[in-house]
Amino acid sequence: MLAPITSYNTPLRPVPNPKSKLLLVTDSPERLKSLKASLADANFEITSACSVDELRTACRNHHDLAAVDVEAVNVKPMLSTLRASAGHKAIMLLVESSKVGNDPNLAGVLPTFRAMPCNQNQMLALMKMFNDGGRQSTVNRPVLL
Repeated sequence: MLAPITSYNTPLRPVPNPKSKLLLVTDSPERLKSLKASLADANFEITSACSVDELRTACRNHHDLAAVDVEAVNVKPMLSTLRASAGHKAIMLLVESSKVGNDPNLAGVLPTFRAMPCNQNQMLALMKMFNDGGRQSTVNRPVLL
């Protein structure tokens, strides 16, 4: 017969929170270097993808947050690939919007994929805010609408 858990004398120790998993999606290796350098002090486990094929491979693993910084022509394929992945259907997607501009081909794309447009400074601030104090439970995590 098993003893009840309360009879053990071993103290319970909290399990440290793992790093938040960030997926950086960009179509420029230089831009990727810059983003990673800007996040050097943040406590993220970073995965990067610079093409749709690399993104499909990266989507085999779960991520807590994705930041997309690609040219306008690549926005829809990247967001579509992300949301098609079972582990990325509900995560927060940040899209650097300066390259998107007023492209009429992208009208309604960001809301369709539940992606938040932001400039580079806002994107970095939101990524760091997401990770402040470690990962939060989904109950306590701020929601961006």
